[in-house]
Amino acid sequence: MKFHKLRLQSQLILLVGVTMIFVFWGMFFATRYLVGELNHEIWIKTTSDVDLAIENVVISNAKRLNSLSMTHSYWTELVEATNRKDLEWVHSNATAYLTADPSYEVELVYLKNAVNGFTEVYGPLPKELYTQMYAQLDQHLTENELVSFFVTYDEAHYVISMTPLMNTEMTKVYGFMAVGHKVDNALKNVISEQFKNIADVSIQYIPSTHPKLTYLHFDNLSPSLSSHLKTQVSNLKLSLMILESSSQVIYVILSLLVLGMLVLLYMLLKISNNFRTSIDQIKSITYSDYSKKMNLSFSQDFYELSDCINTLSDQLSKRDQNINRNYMEIVSILIKTLEEVDYYTKGHSERVSHYSVELAKAMNFSDIETVKLSGLLHDVGKVTVDINILNKPGKLTETEFDEIKKHPVTGSSILEMSSVFDPIIDIVKYHHERVDGKGYPEGLTLNQIPTGAKIVALADVFDSLTSKRSYRDPMTVEEALQIIQEGSGTHFDSELAAVFIGIAPKAYETWSLLNTPPKVDELILEVGRLMNGEHESKVKL
Repeated sequence: MKFHKLRLQSQLILLVGVTMIFVFWGMFFATRYLVGELNHEIWIKTTSDVDLAIENVVISNAKRLNSLSMTHSYWTELVEATNRKDLEWVHSNATAYLTADPSYEVELVYLKNAVNGFTEVYGPLPKELYTQMYAQLDQHLTENELVSFFVTYDEAHYVISMTPLMNTEMTKVYGFMAVGHKVDNALKNVISEQFKNIADVSIQYIPSTHPKLTYLHFDNLSPSLSSHLKTQVSNLKLSLMILESSSQVIYVILSLLVLGMLVLLYMLLKISNNFRTSIDQIKSITYSDYSKKMNLSFSQDFYELSDCINTLSDQLSKRDQNINRNYMEIVSILIKTLEEVDYYTKGHSERVSHYSVELAKAMNFSDIETVKLSGLLHDVGKVTVDINILNKPGKLTETEFDEIKKHPVTGSSILEMSSVFDPIIDIVKYHHERVDGKGYPEGLTLNQIPTGAKIVALADVFDSLTSKRSYRDPMTVEEALQIIQEGSGTHFDSELAAVFIGIAPKAYETWSLLNTPPKVDELILEVGRLMNGEHESKVKL
């Protein structure tokens, strides 16, 4: 049975059942996702904490060994013993006992007198490694600086402290002394104790028969260790515990959800019984025209609802009409304001609009209404230009002309405040462009300029030439058309110019004396036509 043929009660039961299924699976996958995210965050945090714990072990051992080696290497008697190569004295007092006594935690000792070549070595590391350390840090040793190394050798890790071999007065360096501790067990112990309740953590050692040597900078230790140790974090106990308990949480929530759905279903079924009695009353208007008035009489509530909707529809219709009227009154005021500040243009916008329409019709241009409104509003940006510049008798200065040249962009910005004017914005903005690219504001060329803008440009220049200006008398039609002919192909589109020259004399006879701004109702009609063909206008401009 198709869904739309089911009774309302059956639809509600099916809807509730499907909703419960989707909610259950949604909760399940959401919980799995959240637990996965939590698992990832815990993994990152645990890994970072492990790295920090490893770093602390290495640093603490390095500082301990620094202190230990310093107490033995700054020793005049040890220097003298190595000078005379007294191996027994050195063995008993400075080296062997360090490795023999577990309390010192020392497995490596290397002592070298660079003056006479005396050397003593304890531990598995080869002499070449200590020589490499000394060669790298000879300058540091001569400056009495304590240095430490982290060494990986034969699948084991050592922290080694190296100090200069000096007399007690610390006036001369004779060689160096190094003591080291194998930190493998220390690393394992701290990780086992610190993270046993959070996760299973292990350290993978990088096996190497050749020692890997890292000079320790305590403020940047972890990046150095990363080349020798690799931390593995698995079985995050907290996230696993949450994951295991999440199923129980889901079941509890689902049980509450099912109970709530059953209560909701009962309430919807009760409501559906009331709606069923009114279905026949509203079937007649189910697919009717929404412009028709609603007439519900099933109950007082429905009667009031239909009355409210009808009233709201009437009020919205009146409001839209008032908005359009008020908006176009503002446009009319803008045109009137422009004519007041630039008195020579009285009727100019209307004449440009008519000339533009005449040319558009002659060219079989499909969007006459857009061209008409563009002509009316093409100079709206001049309302922001200084009145003294607009009405200046005589030639404008370069600065004044630059100010005038801003009006196309200003006009388009004004019109952009309402989407109603979207189709004419580019015409207003580019009606002073030239086909040779020498116009403004952007220097567009022939094919880049919208056709509507090229039409308005011809009408604008023709009316300006044949109208009285503050600094000259009007030209004759023949004089104006001669200028247009001279500008064909450079200033104007040559095809449009040729057609305009043919229609201009008759158009001038018809519209040249027009100096009355359009009425508000006419503007409203123009904008209404523009809105009805807005998409088509945008494509063709």
